[in-house]
Amino acid sequence: IRIYRFFDYIKCIESYLYHLKIRVSADFIQLGKVMLTYLLVNHFYACLWMIIHRYYERDLVYTWATLDGISKFDVAEGKHDICTDNDISRCYIRAFHFVITTISSVGYGDIYPATQAETMFEW
Repeated sequence: IRIYRFFDYIKCIESYLYHLKIRVSADFIQLGKVMLTYLLVNHFYACLWMIIHRYYERDLVYTWATLDGISKFDVAEGKHDICTDNDISRCYIRAFHFVITTISSVGYGDIYPATQAETMFEW
């Protein structure tokens, strides 16, 4: 997985800046690392939230995405579409929004788990 190389890239950037004689304070670099790590963790959990909807709960009528209105259940096929109008970016943004509000606070309540698996993931 390439995520392990992330901090090596940060060290390379620090080295390039040093050789170009561009001074960046250690506090600024540390703040950048924390912010990027926070975004990567949220991205990872948003992808897991999408995976639960897309693969694990494919045949369930009610999931977080169907209740949110970004996915519809097709009774004839017995499964829901991944995202209405194939707009994966909209689904990802909603999943990322859910993860950020759940990790940083108690959530707004606009997106909520509908199944036991989703509740366990949120917990």
